[in-house]
Amino acid sequence: MEVERELVVLKDNERCTIKVCQTLSILHIVCKKHFENKELRQNLLEVMELIKAHKIRYFLGDVRSLHYMKMEDANWLSTTILPVMKICSLQKWARVENPNSMIELNSLQLKHKLEFEETCKHELQFESFVDEESALHWLLFSEE
Repeated sequence: MEVERELVVLKDNERCTIKVCQTLSILHIVCKKHFENKELRQNLLEVMELIKAHKIRYFLGDVRSLHYMKMEDANWLSTTILPVMKICSLQKWARVENPNSMIELNSLQLKHKLEFEETCKHELQFESFVDEESALHWLLFSEE
């Protein structure tokens, strides 16, 4: 897709790559290694700061290298990060994950929380995918 050539790398290390496309308002993160607890939370807080600073509408996270998310981290994500995501500029969050991974359980929890719990300032949509192309298509071209 055309998105790749407009992406600016904000961070690139052995753990993750973070890119932004201002034109399309996409934040793209690729996790390269499994991490959890303090490091996972720190990265999620950094992501939220980037979303707010760049007024991002679309977030694409590739978490295929994450094998699982501990229950306390999943709960922290739901209670700390998700409420902020729901009231900022973010409209769609696509997550690329390995099929049948333990991360899939967290995706189901997030989707349920967003679809069936309280509505906020605007609707934040969340979907999980097995490849980046499908995720990008949903982010940019889907009206749902």
